Amino acid sequence: MQKILNIAALILLLSYHIVAQNKEKTELKVKFGKISDEEIAMKQYEKEPDAAAVYLFDKATLSYAYDEDHFFVPTFERHVRLKIFKKEAYDLANFRLVYRSSGSGVQSISDIKAISYNTNNGKLIETKLSDDNITVEALTKNTSIKKITMPNVREGTIIELKYKISSNGVAYIPDWNFQENIPVIWSEYEASIPEYLDFLPISQGNTPYLVNTKEESTDNRLYDIDFGEPRDAIFQIKVALPEGYKIEDMPKTARFLLGDNALKFEYLIRHKDNNINIMTKLNIKQTIFEPEDYKELKQAYAKIIAKLGEQIVLSKI
Repeated sequence: MQKILNIAALILLLSYHIVAQNKEKTELKVKFGKISDEEIAMKQYEKEPDAAAVYLFDKATLSYAYDEDHFFVPTFERHVRLKIFKKEAYDLANFRLVYRSSGSGVQSISDIKAISYNTNNGKLIETKLSDDNITVEALTKNTSIKKITMPNVREGTIIELKYKISSNGVAYIPDWNFQENIPVIWSEYEASIPEYLDFLPISQGNTPYLVNTKEESTDNRLYDIDFGEPRDAIFQIKVALPEGYKIEDMPKTARFLLGDNALKFEYLIRHKDNNINIMTKLNIKQTIFEPEDYKELKQAYAKIIAKLGEQIVLSKI
């Protein structure tokens, strides 16, 4: 029996568009506040008539903007709409957004818009979210939770919420659940990543996506790559071997150089006693790379990412 330990620190991040399976359509265009007659008239979800609620759609985008102080800053935007059929689903009207409020990689939640939709004698009644429906609590020293409680929720209510989460940490990429405890008619996640960055998407589950596309950047550049200033990054991790296991295979220490020390990467790994100690060092001495240097720089980062993705293989004693 083998176990795999995958030790990877994602330094760089590509561009993906993923949509959960829904064979009836391949694209969903919606506007906040535009509720369809079909959504208003829906009394149950015909494919699962016993469901207490249904997600009409849940869409998210991830984009990056350049920032002189923090290199690239990511912004995650979510737009979700669901319909409540039964009282046992009322808890779905309470949203809990956990975010990093201090320390490194600080996040902020903004542009919150939310409406509860009900009908009265055939007329659509909108109840907008107020400041009284939003509270903030500290969870730990560096994390907080923003609680959003939707107003005027009852059986038949349609709930719509939209918000943004921004971070000054380049590696902030939220996970995404395409399936929930109630049916999800449409789920979509689109990430637009700068060509300087790369990341590895990891998906779980056997159901194929309806849309799963990736557009990679070209090696031809028109502009310089400007890091702004020299950069030094050191990551350390210590892993204790599980009881009853031994190391069968592990990565080797490695060092990569680009040019005259323009970029240097070191991967140091050591097994001592019952622990594995790993240290990675990335030093960028050259702050500006010209367009003709881009291909070499991209290849260097590909080597780094491949090294970080190497696995430690354990076998049972």
